[in-house]
Amino acid sequence: MDDIQNLLTANLVEALRQVQNYLVLAAGAALSAFALAFRPAKAQEAEVPVPILSIPVTRSAAHLVFWGVTLIGGFMAGFSAERAYVIAIKLKSVPGLLEAVSTFPTFATSYMLAARFLPILVPPILSGVAVWLQLQREKAPITAKGFMVFLTLAVYLPLWLQLGQVVRLLGTR
Repeated sequence: MDDIQNLLTANLVEALRQVQNYLVLAAGAALSAFALAFRPAKAQEAEVPVPILSIPVTRSAAHLVFWGVTLIGGFMAGFSAERAYVIAIKLKSVPGLLEAVSTFPTFATSYMLAARFLPILVPPILSGVAVWLQLQREKAPITAKGFMVFLTLAVYLPLWLQLGQVVRLLGTR
């Protein structure tokens, strides 16, 4: 392989690694939001600590922070999946290279369908339920809930489709 192919291969592996890292970040934020939604609120507890912030915030703000991190993680995973797809197209003509790259251990290259797509489904579902419940408690208007659903779908649906294209190109079944 020449230098360009080596660089593209390294970039493809890095893009796959980033997809995984961002999905793990999104899943962690979603699980935190979900756990917070079912944590009993104490009467004297007006604020809760959020690991990524240095100051305690209200429960509703914590839910929004976790939901925001879930969205950012999904958006960045989608961006990395798109880059992986573009690189894989460029490397498609090299015999056996994409099959070799598909042995890199990530969600995207897993042979198990559930392992490939559950990490995409879990974060928006868990954080969506958590934020929805918080909006219910606050008696927020339906437009706020609709906006939340729309924004979540706008981030995670393209990620689902983009990762599906990467999987098809890599030949992972």
